[in-house]
Amino acid sequence: MDDLFDLALGNALARDTTIQRAITNASLHDLTLTYHRHLACHHWVTRVIGMRAPRGPHCLRLSERMRVFLADAGALDPLGADYALTNFVIGGATTASMAGDECTAPVDPEVAPLSA
Repeated sequence: MDDLFDLALGNALARDTTIQRAITNASLHDLTLTYHRHLACHHWVTRVIGMRAPRGPHCLRLSERMRVFLADAGALDPLGADYALTNFVIGGATTASMAGDECTAPVDPEVAPLSA
């Protein structure tokens, strides 16, 4: 089953020409934003990544590129920094679909006055 997930994740990455260009040519900032957009367009990907670490070649290329950027920027633990950054992006993409509700969902001003 893990192989099937790797194939599906890899296929989604391989077919997204924007992220393929970003892996090769973009800065870390632009790669991160492009990855977020990729995940937001493929909602199922965040759930699959949450179940297991992707190990297909396309996913590994993306991860390695981010780790190289972080190592070059002086991160003492590029792997840990990549996990933190990637999880931030995954979390943002996971909750992106509810952003429209943020302005319309009622908030009790006594509990959260700034949010209200």
